[in-house]
Amino acid sequence: MPAEPGSAADPVYDTVAFFAAGLVEHGVTDVVISPGSRSTALALTLHAQPRLRTWIQLDERSAGFFALGQARCTGRPSVLVCTSGTAAANYLPAIIEAHHAGVPMIVCTADRPPELRGWGSAQTIDQVKIYGATTRWAADLAVAGDLTPTQGRMIAHRAAASATGVDPGPVHLNWPLREPLEPLGVVPVVDAPNPDAPVAPGETERPVPAAPAAPVEIERPVPAAPAAPGESERPVPAAPAAPGDSTAPGETASPISAAPAVPGEIERPVPAAPAVPGDSTAPGETASPVPAAPAAPGDSSAPGETASPISAAPAAPGESTAPGETASPISAAPAAPGESSALADLKPYERGVVIVGPDAAAGIEAQNEVVAAALDLGAATAWPVVGEPISGTRRARGGSAGAPGGPSRAPRRPRGGSAATVIAHADHLLRHADIGEELRPDVVVRVGGTPTTKPLRLWLEAHRPTHVVLIDPANRWNDPSCVVTRHLVAGPVTVLTESAGAVRRESVWCERWKELDRIAGRAISDEINRGPLLSALATSVLAEAVPAGTLVMASNSMPVRELDSFVPAEGPRIEFVGNRGAGGIDGITSTALGLASQHEGPVVLFIGDIALLHDLGALFGAARCGLHLTVVCVNNNGGGIFSSLPIASRGEEFDFETLFRTPHGLDLAGFDGVGGVRIKRINEVTSASDFAEALGSACESDTPGVDVVLVSVDPDADLAQHRAIATAVKDAVS
Repeated sequence: MPAEPGSAADPVYDTVAFFAAGLVEHGVTDVVISPGSRSTALALTLHAQPRLRTWIQLDERSAGFFALGQARCTGRPSVLVCTSGTAAANYLPAIIEAHHAGVPMIVCTADRPPELRGWGSAQTIDQVKIYGATTRWAADLAVAGDLTPTQGRMIAHRAAASATGVDPGPVHLNWPLREPLEPLGVVPVVDAPNPDAPVAPGETERPVPAAPAAPVEIERPVPAAPAAPGESERPVPAAPAAPGDSTAPGETASPISAAPAVPGEIERPVPAAPAVPGDSTAPGETASPVPAAPAAPGDSSAPGETASPISAAPAAPGESTAPGETASPISAAPAAPGESSALADLKPYERGVVIVGPDAAAGIEAQNEVVAAALDLGAATAWPVVGEPISGTRRARGGSAGAPGGPSRAPRRPRGGSAATVIAHADHLLRHADIGEELRPDVVVRVGGTPTTKPLRLWLEAHRPTHVVLIDPANRWNDPSCVVTRHLVAGPVTVLTESAGAVRRESVWCERWKELDRIAGRAISDEINRGPLLSALATSVLAEAVPAGTLVMASNSMPVRELDSFVPAEGPRIEFVGNRGAGGIDGITSTALGLASQHEGPVVLFIGDIALLHDLGALFGAARCGLHLTVVCVNNNGGGIFSSLPIASRGEEFDFETLFRTPHGLDLAGFDGVGGVRIKRINEVTSASDFAEALGSACESDTPGVDVVLVSVDPDADLAQHRAIATAVKDAVS
């Protein structure tokens, strides 16, 4: 029998055992451990908890992205564990991505105790707040032996609540640990009943002592009002400081449970907009204290109205304003009589567009709920829905998503918005000025992060719609073009669903979007099918060849843009994800393996050669973890995306090949047979059907390891084809 936690026998391991139980109580299921000595107590105790699955990753950078991929799939935070020193620093790229993308994560770094810091002790660096402003909570805990088991459990509660709050993201717990690092006896285990949490494969449950008291119930507060000018962050209710955590002078630690929200009040007051196009200021609405962006040439505003103002409203009762600040710069929009929707005053406009960006919610299931609500709004208003594949809007209404081996752990989105118009070729259409002018909208409703599609951003900047609504529950202000006129700090599903009452069945505006999208699609198909197997055709074949229920991970750089350009709106149900928080090419393969650890259907990574080389070590961990991954690598021998930059035209002057395109000359097929990696060569003379067959065969495999379908393309021919496609679309829609 294990030692009873809470006894004096092993205070370090008792505390960590209660910490592990607290994680389980809050739905945590996975722990990613990298080997080390100082982290012994964390590794042994978390591994001993039968309701946690442990995954071993040798490289901390890869481990960080592996945990990121798991949370991207499930919306649950995975726990990272590493030793002290530079091991902790290697998590930083993944933590940055998690921060910007709103992905939950709990990072546990072992550390030397205070008496060894700053004295040249081996493998000791300053780990306190090492991740800076990227964390939702960071604590340098007391030495583990000085903590009580109850404190260990409470630390887990606060960490899980902070990682999954209204603005999900990373939490950092720095654990100082003294020698001896090994347990005094049997590693203790605290029972943490959670019927939804799996038991590790092949592991039977151990005898365990009685469970601790019921977990603390976390209530989510109403999001705070924006900070006053010059104020970096508005104070918010704090959870109790963990031992060793610092509290600001004069600040008292608040209980974990936040004050409940006012019943039915889920959104920040929003700015009023005229009910009739051309109306100026709504009755009772004051002018905005925020300067309006200048109108673009040719932009038409209502008489006396500047382009896209953010209007102000009196502060809510009890809400204070900073000296010199007028009432809140966000005002309340009046709803139509009998309707409480935040968008009610905008629905009469026919020329509207719904834009869904990536990372609108944490986890595939939650993102799918947002997409379903956006489709419902699009169907009710006859506003077209624009979104890249990784937003979840493409293939949203495909056939059965049943996957081989059982259902995905990320349930499928509900079938909603069946009448919505989903636009697949906005990237091709909106880059042409005359089409952009013809499709100039009055209303844009945005959810999720900033879209990858550059022509979409430039279109909004050029035409500056009268009303641009950003539904932004985490208060992130993803608006680099500064076109937003109404900012809603509210849950997107609630806002979109409340606004989805039917308005119109037919719309000349929406029909024109559909017509142009069909014309562009035909022109693209004709152009890519008459040429060799280059990246455009490879993308198109990938979207059609993978089985329903496949999860496709898009690398940054060209692959995520190729998917946006060449994946149609309809077809077999496929999930697409990508790391668009910070948008780097590091850790892409590791992220895909993390996804594969949670998704029971096929997982396909679509990646370029440079990104594959950047995370090469991750390939060799798949077989060791018992995972299977299919990789489609478009190999153009360097950074093909740079060839589309203006500087490429002055290549000889600036040594473009050496500094930007960086050809590596490596034979990637040379890794065939190494560490569970199997490579199939595809080239330009290979038929599309042969490529589809190779891809389908790889997806059907369940042999642990990585099946790489290597598609070699000539970079100059590939660039020429992309330009030919752009010309073909322009000619077709003109």
